[in-house]
Amino acid sequence: MCLHSSAETRARARALAAQIGSYHIDLNIDLVVNAIVTLFTSVMQLTPRFRLNGGSNAENLALQNIQARTRMVISYLMSALLPWARATQAKSEHYGPSLLVLGSANVDEALRGYLTKYDCSSADINPIGGVSKCDLRRFIAWASGNRVLQREVNASSCSSSQSGSSHSGASTSIETVTVEYSALSEILSAPPTAELEPITKEYRQVDEVDMGMSYDDLSVFGRLRKNARCGPVSMYQQLTFLWPHMTPIGVGDKVKRFFHYYAINRHKMTVITPAYHAEAYSPDDNRYAIHQTTCDCRMSRRVVY
Repeated sequence: MCLHSSAETRARARALAAQIGSYHIDLNIDLVVNAIVTLFTSVMQLTPRFRLNGGSNAENLALQNIQARTRMVISYLMSALLPWARATQAKSEHYGPSLLVLGSANVDEALRGYLTKYDCSSADINPIGGVSKCDLRRFIAWASGNRVLQREVNASSCSSSQSGSSHSGASTSIETVTVEYSALSEILSAPPTAELEPITKEYRQVDEVDMGMSYDDLSVFGRLRKNARCGPVSMYQQLTFLWPHMTPIGVGDKVKRFFHYYAINRHKMTVITPAYHAEAYSPDDNRYAIHQTTCDCRMSRRVVY
């Protein structure tokens, strides 16, 4: 029995894989996680507990990070060995190179720092790393319905003239294909969750509760920070007009909370997975620690911060 991934999540993954024609493997990482916790217990003579079971915030976060990083390690293991394993099972000696690992962190989570360093957000490429959660949900809503796609099919034909010379021509026909990704509707209706804490009848982890802010708010923060180049003060001034339903104190609290977590989690952006930058609000490339510095040319060894 898997303690942290719900049956509904696993069923949605299987359904989506079947609809898009993907090779799907359902595995349980609890055995690996338990082995790591047992190793820690044997060394320190202490057993960490989840917050739900009376543990501290440090214990709770550490146990979640173990799972997140285990996902990454197993993903790379499977990407390296799946071509060989499937070829061996098919009794074939020919198999292709290792596969690419895709990341799953979006812009909003990267800005907030709601990801574990070197976890499943660490990959070869991240298809949604430059897209906000709100835009991603709109795209999923669009893709979840039946889609009638048309594509051109070229049929080559050859004709010969009476003189014996030949020339090639191409006739084009339109092919209609209907695709259905109904599993996306179920994914869209489910509350976003990392599912890193134990699931009970009374408790289920929810991303927006953990972050202390909604994805809608993060989308606004991200656009103002990148597109409008707002800092804390200018963002506060903008939001007091954009959010007239909130008091100035309430707006100020949200802005301070965002910039607090944005600042303390910048170290995670130094190892963030490269992503397709789809929008102007995509996060900066922070793989280099570029501080505001002033160099004194007369003294090449002196750097003033």
